[in-house]
Amino acid sequence: MRSFRLLLTRSYATNVNNKNSNRNRPVTLVRSFESTVDYRRQQARRTVLVLLGRSQCETDVYKMCSRIGQISNMTLYTANKKECALLEFTNEESVKTLLKQSTHFTNENRLPCVSRNLYFVSHYSSAKFKNLPIGREIQQSDDIAIDQSLGDIRNVSDQIRYFWQKTKLTEIDIRLRYFVASLVEEAFSSIFVNTVCFPFGSSVSSLGRSNCDLDMVICLEDFRTVNLQLQREEEQTQTQQLRFLTKRSYLNDRFQAQAYLKILAETLKHFMAECINVQMILPARVPIVRFYHRLSGLHCDVSMSEFKSSYFMTKLLWSLSTIDSRIAPLVFSIRRWAKESSITQSTPGPWFSNFQITLLVLYYLQSVKIIPKLKYNNNHPAHDSDGKVNYINELMFVFGPIFGR
Repeated sequence: MRSFRLLLTRSYATNVNNKNSNRNRPVTLVRSFESTVDYRRQQARRTVLVLLGRSQCETDVYKMCSRIGQISNMTLYTANKKECALLEFTNEESVKTLLKQSTHFTNENRLPCVSRNLYFVSHYSSAKFKNLPIGREIQQSDDIAIDQSLGDIRNVSDQIRYFWQKTKLTEIDIRLRYFVASLVEEAFSSIFVNTVCFPFGSSVSSLGRSNCDLDMVICLEDFRTVNLQLQREEEQTQTQQLRFLTKRSYLNDRFQAQAYLKILAETLKHFMAECINVQMILPARVPIVRFYHRLSGLHCDVSMSEFKSSYFMTKLLWSLSTIDSRIAPLVFSIRRWAKESSITQSTPGPWFSNFQITLLVLYYLQSVKIIPKLKYNNNHPAHDSDGKVNYINELMFVFGPIFGR
């Protein structure tokens, strides 16, 4: 549905792309999973989403916001037939200043809530300025258009890569997902000051399609080891004699998650602009709150931190999928094959899911030594497939006889 791409990976590498590649080439520095997530979360906090009051008024928005602070990026896109702008400042202070200078609607029975979902009222007074750095989303093609284009590509490996390029998450897709997660985090942080909200699953693992749903997990504190250590060091510098009087948490983690998700659902339903169709699915194995964010066009599921294993599973999938540039295109193609073969369905049920298909592909890639096993030690030399499987089409053709029976 939108444009660009994400970041890369870590230490394990293979030489299967080129048997004659230079083994002594310098190591490329790349972001870790945590630093990638933190960068995107910081980017989201510097961002506002503006619903444009009329078409062709993006120049007005850019001029007005540039008076508040330096703009890092502004991208236009369309959601539910509405023209929107995702605008990122270079620092969070500019966002706070912009919100202080924004006003509420009058005489429309609207609640006076502060939100980074904004509406721009145009006065038809602007002159057009050329060469403003305003981007426009690149629409991803639908399946019919992609299938027609694939017919003109003769090489199977090129077809696989083309299909992946045209269906993967784009830059604006990624930014919108982290932006919505930051809105949910803000809604809950007024009660729990250390609340964090992490996207997980296809939206983060680098294996998601542009139309995939957004899965999020809310945590009452950042459970990641590094940040917990920093938080404890900070707490040691604070006075230990004055402590906050608060309610005790529930002894049953599941009951606590259900109770807090009820609060979140009511907050989203009554106070969060553009969040509609809020549903509480609390009896499920993993209790969730489901809603639709209109200005991003995203269907969203939110769970609580007691089920944070989903975050670490996403980290594992991200780490494995970014080891080799062929992995993501192969996963996308196998998923499409599974869908066309009625192995997977668009609704939950007693059949394979895309997640299970992805695990099968990764297991197969471990068996041909494209990716390491989970017990892999970084001190060991990287595996080499000895040139037996070099191209994506060969990987796919070998996968079929093994798992396609």
